[in-house]
Amino acid sequence: MNVARRIRTLRSRKDLSLRKVADACSISASLLSQIETGRVDPSLNTLRKIAQALDVPLFHLVLDEQGKAPGLVM
Repeated sequence: MNVARRIRTLRSRKDLSLRKVADACSISASLLSQIETGRVDPSLNTLRKIAQALDVPLFHLVLDEQGKAPGLVM
């Protein structure tokens, strides 16, 4: 599951509106929607704000189920 899908899934599971999470992050609902659909890649700072708004650790958004960062070569 990619970052965009994780954000949308967590937001939905927590029954939070796009607007509520966007406001908590000081970003527009439009930008959050673009992030959730994968049309825009968020900055690390924006990811941090989204993680805080969703009350999850940042790594929860970026690591896959095996604890690896998909797409990163190490």
